[in-house]
Amino acid sequence: MSTPQTTPWFRQFWPWFLISLPATAVIACIITIVIAVQNQPRLVNDNYYLEGLSINERLKQQQQAVELSVTANLLFAEQTGKISLYLNGDGVTPEKLFLSILAPGDTQLDQNFILEKVNQRLFSGALKIQPKGRFYVSLEPDHRDWLLLDEIILPSQDTVVIAPQSVD
Repeated sequence: MSTPQTTPWFRQFWPWFLISLPATAVIACIITIVIAVQNQPRLVNDNYYLEGLSINERLKQQQQAVELSVTANLLFAEQTGKISLYLNGDGVTPEKLFLSILAPGDTQLDQNFILEKVNQRLFSGALKIQPKGRFYVSLEPDHRDWLLLDEIILPSQDTVVIAPQSVD
């Protein structure tokens, strides 16, 4: 009598099929971990705790801007790559202005500018990239006595007016 010929287990279909199911799950898990590590979510403001502690100081700065009647007319010139800002206010004559354009939810679109004094009321700076979309604008002088905060939509062919908001 002849014995039936049996093939070794590694040449059969079912063991490899059963091994492939958990192996696929392990590979998918590794890929998911790699994607999660490479694309970590960013906070809008990394210093949110310190920002919360300084809220009273910011409110004082905003109130000071209201009392001084500070307003700013902002113009982005895409062709020349310049930012021009005309500043109005009682007794407001800083040497530099700090302008921050913050994109809600995406810190990669945030831009910070130092605007240098051209004359008594006019300030100018270099435009890196023309911002497009909805942005929060923060404007304060080098001595940080007052602060203007506003929300704007860019690009705008007209002058953007940044006015103080009353703090109650």
